[in-house]
Amino acid sequence: MNRASSLGLLLLFISLSLVRGLLYAAVVPPWQAPDEPKHFEYVRLLYEKRRLVGWSDVDPALEQEIIQSMDRYDYWRFGRFNRTGKSFQELWGGASHKLEQPPLSYLLYVPLLLMVPPDDTALQLYSFRLESVFLGTLVVLLAFLTAGELFPHDEVMQVGVPTFVTFLPMHTFITSSLNSDHLAEVLVSVSLFLLVRAFRRGLSLLSAAGIAAAVLLAALAKRTALFMIPTLLAAVFLYLAERGHSISWGKAFLIGLGLAIAFVGLGVAFIGPLESALVGISPRLATTIHHARFYYLFLPSEQFPLVWEKGYLGPEAQAIYGRWMRIFFESFWAHFGWLKLPLAARWYQLLGLACLAGLVGLSQLVIREARGPGQLVPWQRALLLVFCLATVFATGMILAKNVRGLGFEWTGAPQGRWLYTVIVPIATLLLLGWRTLVPERGRGWLLWGWVTSFVILDSVALVRYILPFFYG
Repeated sequence: MNRASSLGLLLLFISLSLVRGLLYAAVVPPWQAPDEPKHFEYVRLLYEKRRLVGWSDVDPALEQEIIQSMDRYDYWRFGRFNRTGKSFQELWGGASHKLEQPPLSYLLYVPLLLMVPPDDTALQLYSFRLESVFLGTLVVLLAFLTAGELFPHDEVMQVGVPTFVTFLPMHTFITSSLNSDHLAEVLVSVSLFLLVRAFRRGLSLLSAAGIAAAVLLAALAKRTALFMIPTLLAAVFLYLAERGHSISWGKAFLIGLGLAIAFVGLGVAFIGPLESALVGISPRLATTIHHARFYYLFLPSEQFPLVWEKGYLGPEAQAIYGRWMRIFFESFWAHFGWLKLPLAARWYQLLGLACLAGLVGLSQLVIREARGPGQLVPWQRALLLVFCLATVFATGMILAKNVRGLGFEWTGAPQGRWLYTVIVPIATLLLLGWRTLVPERGRGWLLWGWVTSFVILDSVALVRYILPFFYG
């Protein structure tokens, strides 16, 4: 693909992402995306308090303002809870706020409140949605750049990967709403793009600093992005192995994985004393570490006792896990609103078969590359291992968090949208599996089929499900 064609295609993807994002932001009524009222509360509190906030800063008047707007836009007809209340606590119980989350993602939205009338709650929300659409478009841009860098001579991958990100209906639904995931998704995508460039062109001091900064900021933006720390540790050793530093691929992978585990182990050992030391220095940072310690690192405590008698492995828990995995899969692809609007079962069956085919193709690719010189060069193989590790670590962290909180009041099902931090690796690996299954002479048809399938899925989701659900 020449430079002019590449630029034209990039502009097309950016335009499609913006148009579709604005369309979703407009047609989905206010407050009908997951946790929008709670995310809105966080932004408003940051703006009004002019400082970082926590649960002690909850403002009943602000809650009433948001609830009145929810009433005005008929939230109770479509929302997750079919009851009214005078406070967030009455509506959502133990999960009534998002104020324990890191503030970085929310701080991005605060300046918009300087430009929007203070008495128009819905207009403020729509302005936040516009910024979310912009962040979602940045992910599409990064998907295009990453695919072009990773597969510089493969038009199927260059077009297919950003197509996945652009037309995945649930991704557009989420990135056109107010949510704290968007900045972390952008920053993780930046770090992965910089890793691809480093593996292909060599690591410089500037690129190393950029990767480290992107990973650090991603972890500060959303705790689910912490999976990038062990991923980056493993990537270091895969990079050394690919560059021929007297270390085999297998050893590099094992050393990187071992260091990742050691990193987590050291964190578990020292996070308690670190929290105590920071209480008098930075209470906010100490509180953040406290939440990470008890909720994201799953350490035993009074709030989160580790008691196997609770039945983590019992028949009842297994039934819950089965339901979780179904919701996890569906909500990655298309399960809208507050998980009240799924597609028909046949769509998920087709999507499951498509994923299974992609896994079969990936397995064939691994066997082919292991037996001898294959289609991939060493730096590509190393990067695809990094993509696999990122996906596995991200998935494992999400599922472990939910299993760890099994039985607690505020624990819901894991949602596939939390995997959007690794949407570029998922798109790459799935399409690569399909590309492996299709003979080279048929790959032009594969690309057309891939693009057409995602356009159809997106159109069906919007026209047959979202619009009728909200507008009859």
